[in-house]
Amino acid sequence: MECLFEIKKAQKIKNRKIILGYAPHLIDENSLVFSPLGVACDYQINYEVGSEEGVAMLLAHTLSPGIFNNLKDFDMGYLSAESNVGEEELEEVLNFIANESFCVILTQDFLAHPLGYKILSLLSTSSLLAHYPLFLQDQPLSYCQPLGESNGMIARITQAQSCELRGSSQFALFSKLQHLEKITLKAQDLQTQTTFILDESMKGVIALLKISTPYPHYPYQKIQILK
Repeated sequence: MECLFEIKKAQKIKNRKIILGYAPHLIDENSLVFSPLGVACDYQINYEVGSEEGVAMLLAHTLSPGIFNNLKDFDMGYLSAESNVGEEELEEVLNFIANESFCVILTQDFLAHPLGYKILSLLSTSSLLAHYPLFLQDQPLSYCQPLGESNGMIARITQAQSCELRGSSQFALFSKLQHLEKITLKAQDLQTQTTFILDESMKGVIALLKISTPYPHYPYQKIQILK
């Protein structure tokens, strides 16, 4: 199921919308908005500025129960306290979408967050599990169209005995890579020759880059593929 789409400027979405971020031009009577700024909307949930990742995790947990079953340290109480989004607000979300088709819209408030790529990957997974469309505000990214270039790809860099770039079928689609394809890859202070491994057990759009030496920077990095 293809769940990730770009919102076109003149596009109108008729079903119920959960909007993550401040986007007054997208709001109508069928909208529920997560925003720390007040908006003209009957359904608004305020959250603490900077807690967008926590909000996304709480929403994913609400819309797709079981998504964090394998995450031992998932602490809903901690996330609720830090983001100021509690059980009552999450119950409001469920009441809002009850027996109705809905979509989720990610705005720049979430996409431009330092961990925006993790938020995108998380909600992409949630949308596949719960079968709802996920829209990106004004982003040239879509599962429905091929990408023109390889900007914006993310990999987690880790030290390992084998050197490889391992990714899901979604990542392969974005990067236009084939299984066992030889590539040259660049990241912050790193350039390496490696092989792409298509791993059907992986989900989301973040790949795993294994290198033979320790990587001193933040492990999640934008990568550039030079074929």
